[in-house]
Amino acid sequence: MTISIALIGAGSVGRRHAGVLNSLPGVRLASITDAYEPAAQAMAGELDLPAFTDPEEALDAVEVDAVYVCVPPFAHGPGERAALSRGLPLFVEKPVGLGRDVAEEIGALVEESGVVTGTGYHWRCMDSVEHARQLLADAPPLLANGYWLDKRPPVPWWGRMDRSGGQVVEQLTHVLDTARFLLGEAVEVYAAGLRRALEDPDSTDRVPTPEDYEEVDDATAATVRFASGTVATLAATSVLAAKHRAALHTVSRGLYLELSEEGLSSFDGSARTNMKCGEDPRIAVDREFIEAVRGERESTRVPYAEALRSHRLGCAIAESARTGRPVKLQPEPLGQLAADLRAEPKPVRPSAILLTGMPAASPATDPRSLTAMNRRRNLIVAAAGNVEIVDEELPEVPDGGVLLETLATGLSAGTELAFVKGNHPGLSSRLDPELSLFLTGSPGTGYPVRRLGYMEVAKVVQSRTAAFAEGDVLASAYGHATAHVADPLTEHLVPLPAQLDPLLGVFVAHFGPICANGLLHAAADATGGMVRGLQDGVEGRLVLVTGAGPIGLMTALFASFLGAREVAVADSDPRRRQLAEELGFLAVNLDDDPGKLLKTRWRHGPGDRGADVVFQCRGRAEALHAALRAVRPQGTVIDLAFYTQGADAVRLGEEFHHNGLSLRCAQIGRTPRGLSTQWDRGRLSAETIKLLRSHGDLIRKHFVTDVVPFEDGPGLMHQVARRERHVITAVFAVSPLLL
Repeated sequence: MTISIALIGAGSVGRRHAGVLNSLPGVRLASITDAYEPAAQAMAGELDLPAFTDPEEALDAVEVDAVYVCVPPFAHGPGERAALSRGLPLFVEKPVGLGRDVAEEIGALVEESGVVTGTGYHWRCMDSVEHARQLLADAPPLLANGYWLDKRPPVPWWGRMDRSGGQVVEQLTHVLDTARFLLGEAVEVYAAGLRRALEDPDSTDRVPTPEDYEEVDDATAATVRFASGTVATLAATSVLAAKHRAALHTVSRGLYLELSEEGLSSFDGSARTNMKCGEDPRIAVDREFIEAVRGERESTRVPYAEALRSHRLGCAIAESARTGRPVKLQPEPLGQLAADLRAEPKPVRPSAILLTGMPAASPATDPRSLTAMNRRRNLIVAAAGNVEIVDEELPEVPDGGVLLETLATGLSAGTELAFVKGNHPGLSSRLDPELSLFLTGSPGTGYPVRRLGYMEVAKVVQSRTAAFAEGDVLASAYGHATAHVADPLTEHLVPLPAQLDPLLGVFVAHFGPICANGLLHAAADATGGMVRGLQDGVEGRLVLVTGAGPIGLMTALFASFLGAREVAVADSDPRRRQLAEELGFLAVNLDDDPGKLLKTRWRHGPGDRGADVVFQCRGRAEALHAALRAVRPQGTVIDLAFYTQGADAVRLGEEFHHNGLSLRCAQIGRTPRGLSTQWDRGRLSAETIKLLRSHGDLIRKHFVTDVVPFEDGPGLMHQVARRERHVITAVFAVSPLLL
């Protein structure tokens, strides 16, 4: 039985659900509706579906089996009424309303209609949440602490209370729903909020921005008392540069739990146990709704009536923060609560779902995207300080070629932002390929820079070679574009293992090999070119990495993975040093003479102290000088950095001269002399995949700090270039499943 879906809401959340639904067997989207006609037309055009601006018109025109309402808080009501008046199963994204009026009205209509409902509270679909509930059944919680620490979403309506309802209603609601599931019903709340002073936009000729009129609190904290007697503090803030964490902690007699989107950590005083999430809950929440529509399960985990109770709690906290007075909630009869706060009705075998975006389609018969229309979106630097996304025509796929539809593309901040800032060496000189000399007077690269980036992961949607099949997921390096026609004979295409998180694929084709090539140069230096494996340069040795950016951190992970005795990471930024510590490295301050510290710590013999090998991964002369000071006499510094300025701080007459040091550049375009036939780019990618298989969860958690929609890429790049946003690795997601 195929379930046809009417999707109401063509924003990023609607697109994410569309990606999931299109990947589920026996499900198809039938129509796209959005009050903003350009958004409806754009998404419908990509999927070859009819577009509407009115839900009533959409449901009259196209027969469907169920309706998804994925709209901002202020837009709830019309879509739900249209579905319920026709007796259609209804899925509603959280929060279910702006305030209580519309949500209560829809709740009454749902109860009257008796239709199957589901909501977007996907935390309930994490198996770690159910396990936490089982643990708390034997250890009733006394205290809880929940929080949502995030950036401000880049949509203009979010900062207005009359559009979003505030962060508690719009974001913290996930934590509130989980708290209710684990702790029971809340009976009283008291909250306080803090908002920065509003700017006066009329004092200059500056054009006012939406932020001048924002009403949403920068921070909110609430004390909540539950009917069980448990007390909790719940808090939210949106002032960070990137999402940090959302979690709920509980304290029972002899038991501490920490629950987040990553999983569950429990501590009973003697041992700590960690549990990772299984199936992606954002997929499970859609799968379970479809199964309920088919009659394959009793109910969804969070039907509308249950979501409404969580929404009431969020509204109560918002009201208390606004008025400064406590707010009491009226708990429902225990019998009703017992029915709706039930655990998972029955175990259901997860469907086999590929986390690779929308399914492949035949461009000739069933176009589903811009790719199918031989078009793509490409992120370019039009001029210094000007990053744009342009629409381009794709060439025809030649014999032997493949058409790739991008799932995600990663930002290599150092190289790419040099073009944004206008200080890339290629803008003022060019490399003569025969002389291998940079010649001034004629730039090697000019604006616009149309191929930017080298961290892509994509799905084959059309293949004219037996080497790759449609549906294969590959890593490659072709720039920030939504699609690419590739020639396997001239381009580096790496098939990804089915078990690997597709988002990690951005590291495989080029980024990871940069780091692996650094390890290869160290191995060649240590063995005189008789390299057995990457471990030869670091196994059992003392290693320093200068620079805790993504290149430095992955190089440090490689060294640790390959058996280094100890790995130290030096950086000037305390945030990056903290990250290095969390990854298990010795973190030292690059500004506090790491050479002196490490030569005190690491002794080989009289007059012989310091790192066996240093990997220099920070494109600053000061970092290179620190690397030379920290390496042992006659040791080697492997330089992976990209420099855009001079090197006055490198004093070659000091340690470099007196200690007989070696400095080797490990530029990705070359492997060590004599090893190119044994160690090509494919082998370096294979070594990267080994590391990702071993440390994938760690890399996903700590390296990938920002995942934003592809269209938000230019804004993020400008923020990073102006040092308004701190990232380790940013990924521009084309597939909504990866958001």
